[in-house]
Amino acid sequence: MVEFSFGILAYNQENYILETLESIKYQKEHFGLDCAVDIIIVDDASKDQTYNLVQYWLKENRTLFRDIKIIRNSENQGTVRNFNVIINSISTTNFKIIAGDDLISSGNLFEKYSNLDAKSLSTFARMEIKDGIVKLNLEWLKIYYYNMKKFQDRTFLLKAMRKGGLFHSPSTLFQKKLYINAKCSEYNSKFRLFEDDPTWYAILKNEPNLNVTFNKEIIVLYRVHSKSVSNSNVVNSPFEKEMEHLKSLYYKDAKGLEKLSFWFALHNTLPKIIRLDKYISYLKRKEINFYARHNNEFYNFIALLKEKEKEEQKFYKIIKQNAQKYHGILQI
Repeated sequence: MVEFSFGILAYNQENYILETLESIKYQKEHFGLDCAVDIIIVDDASKDQTYNLVQYWLKENRTLFRDIKIIRNSENQGTVRNFNVIINSISTTNFKIIAGDDLISSGNLFEKYSNLDAKSLSTFARMEIKDGIVKLNLEWLKIYYYNMKKFQDRTFLLKAMRKGGLFHSPSTLFQKKLYINAKCSEYNSKFRLFEDDPTWYAILKNEPNLNVTFNKEIIVLYRVHSKSVSNSNVVNSPFEKEMEHLKSLYYKDAKGLEKLSFWFALHNTLPKIIRLDKYISYLKRKEINFYARHNNEFYNFIALLKEKEKEEQKFYKIIKQNAQKYHGILQI
């Protein structure tokens, strides 16, 4: 029997958590009837009704899962610690951890693990939900397509990782054994709010025989909203400070012009006119835009995703309707 685990990181997501759960239910009912599914949820001391909604939903849908774990923190611990708590609680080879505001898409997630092993990482295209609308992020997809087509070896990936935007974290799959072997928790535990880029960097650095696959499909609908930590525009926010710390780690590994660029990035109070990192970033964006604009395959790639966008909008409507059935119970 196929075994699988879902993990959810939840914090103050009463408006979205039921949609996340309903998307998991959809996977189980449509593609996982013969699959033993476990679910692990960490509520990071939410101050709203997130925990109560989760409890009620799980009570109503208990038969979907072989095992259920709900961990409720008395104090906010941060994303990284909760992510590692879920990883340590997983007993299956394959798993998917998502935030409590994202959704698994309408496709069969379980089959995406068929070619995955302890030395593989499989990443997929990004599709977003913003204000109830499923949409593509074309600027991000240009970067994704560029990396997908230019991908050569591990050295390329490490440099691309340091530039940013290599993998869309919610849309990237790997097995627990890879996470352990690459010592990811040792690397991401240097941070509090984001485990993703430090995790990918640890995997790229510590697994020399890594097999990376770029896919043209989507597996997650990524929620974009103002309350998301990674989408905050607050200057000197905790997220920005952690990003500066990550750049300092990149700086140690970079060489030549790349190292010099990171030096300027870390000294971001210098006048913009002498910021080498800004010029390099600008030229890279121009290169990526040129590559996409002059490649017919890119337009075919986007056309396919546009069709998928329509399908996922219909799917999201169903998920939202199913989730709303529970909201009235606690008068959210």
